[in-house]
Amino acid sequence: NKGEMKIEPKYATCTEFSEGYAAVVKKADMEKEDEAGESAESEDGPSYPTYIINKKGEEVAKLTGIAITSNMIGGKFAAKKGDRYGFVDKKGEFTKLPSKVQSIWDFNEKFVVYTSEDSKVGVMNMDGEIVIRAKYEYISMMPGDKFFCKSDSKKFYIVNANDERETTFEDMDYLVYLKGFGLIGGEEHEISFYKED
Repeated sequence: NKGEMKIEPKYATCTEFSEGYAAVVKKADMEKEDEAGESAESEDGPSYPTYIINKKGEEVAKLTGIAITSNMIGGKFAAKKGDRYGFVDKKGEFTKLPSKVQSIWDFNEKFVVYTSEDSKVGVMNMDGEIVIRAKYEYISMMPGDKFFCKSDSKKFYIVNANDERETTFEDMDYLVYLKGFGLIGGEEHEISFYKED
């Protein structure tokens, strides 16, 4: 319905609704901390609660000490609890990833692109098993269980889920992958387009 308010504006932060759910922090909870002079974040996570709500605005889970860092994808939110990264489902249950994970770059129903302790990027499956060793500067997911990877030199690769390089692009000043479009790259004043398939 046009102009009809579905959820009252009572939140300080909110992820996008995805798969029917969003993660929110209430303004009132953050204001309580401000009044008390407390820090919103500690090494144990946020001191204010985060709620998972449905599209009706109903709270379906309350999270304490867990920071949500993404929209819901495949029934999960990327999250951080203390110094550990992992996922939270719509019931609010936290599943941690291995301790070597220092951040989650991207994920889907099958894979997690993560940063390791040495700031390199790799891929693991949802069970925490390494798919692509953390040795790249950048990784982006592509269709068909493939990944666009950039090394620390002017080399770019398309790597499959067996950590095998299928395609190599060398001596490129830049090359980016745009989901649904393909690769755009260049050297000095020249631009090249590569189809997604």
